[in-house]
Amino acid sequence: MAEALGIRVGSELLDRWRDWFGPQLQPFNTTRLGVGPLKVGRPVTPTLELRDTFHVYNDDDWTWLEEAEFAHLHLKTRRALLHGRAATGHVAEVPDISAASPHCRRRTPGSSGGRR
Repeated sequence: MAEALGIRVGSELLDRWRDWFGPQLQPFNTTRLGVGPLKVGRPVTPTLELRDTFHVYNDDDWTWLEEAEFAHLHLKTRRALLHGRAATGHVAEVPDISAASPHCRRRTPGSSGGRR
């Protein structure tokens, strides 16, 4: 049992929070690219929590990418996609997951540890 904001929280809930805030598939708005849909990624119907977290209200304009897919895109494309995420907050506002409780850290090989 871990503690978050002074409240005892089970590992199952911590996993849900981690997956909600930092899902394996991340949404990117493709309307700013001006070249049509990406040839990578996939359409996803987000949960209500993910829809609100990432401000995904028009499913046709979003593609969902895994970290490796994003990393293989051309630098200009990555920058354009990140620019389209301005509504989700600034990088300075996003906590560094490497400083989080061990229960919150993603346990997948090749993960960047929360640094983008």
